Amino acid sequence: MSLTADMLTAVDAKLAYAVRAFTATGTIASYNGPNDVLVTFDGDTQAVPAKMFGGVYAVEGDRVGCVKFGTWWTIVGSYTPIVVPPVDLVTFASGTLSSSASSIVLNNIPQTATHLRMYVQGRNTNTGTGDTDLRVRLNNDSGTNYMRYGLEMSNSSTVTGIFTGTATDYVICDLPNNGNPSGQVGQGIVDFPWYTTATQHMIVAHGVSAGTNNQMRIEVGRLAGAQDPVTRIDIIPASGSMTSGTTYLLYGLV
Repeated sequence: MSLTADMLTAVDAKLAYAVRAFTATGTIASYNGPNDVLVTFDGDTQAVPAKMFGGVYAVEGDRVGCVKFGTWWTIVGSYTPIVVPPVDLVTFASGTLSSSASSIVLNNIPQTATHLRMYVQGRNTNTGTGDTDLRVRLNNDSGTNYMRYGLEMSNSSTVTGIFTGTATDYVICDLPNNGNPSGQVGQGIVDFPWYTTATQHMIVAHGVSAGTNNQMRIEVGRLAGAQDPVTRIDIIPASGSMTSGTTYLLYGLV
């Protein structure tokens, strides 16, 4: 039997209704919770409740595509393009000490990034089971120009406030002394925002030591006064030396 034009039109209408019953496009009207939204479907004026898949990123006003699962309309994607500024990490310096050293000097730091991030991990040659501060200086400045605020906690639950207004360097973490069991290390992560500007340089550090004291510290501070862009970072322990195997890594965030 051949199908007439009227019959084909009726079939198309039925198919369109069936598709419309399970898929739709619309605009997010508002958020009611992390995965609960109100959507106004195209051609309608009344917003209806809908869910949103966890991997979907969409905000109020974005056009979205929906599929009906059971009784719930669920947003499965957004038609609005998402522009995420790229962040590139460029390695400026890295290394591992092959023998103990009283300092690590990172010199001639490129001025091609916006921020710096540094990682340090290691131990100290001092005897005993305590910890020794690991510190940095910028541009070889050893004057009393470093200010830092922070919190420090060790094995006890007591949290100690830190304030130093006129230090000659900046503490970033604690390194376990050589009397601690092998394998126990201290780690520090340090940020130097906007290091290429000629201004007071901010330093943000957080570190932890797995030595007997289990030191943890979070600090923020600055190198005061008008400064040149950061082209050199010295890593120095308060006493003793950094042991063989101590590693460091300096990134530029472009």
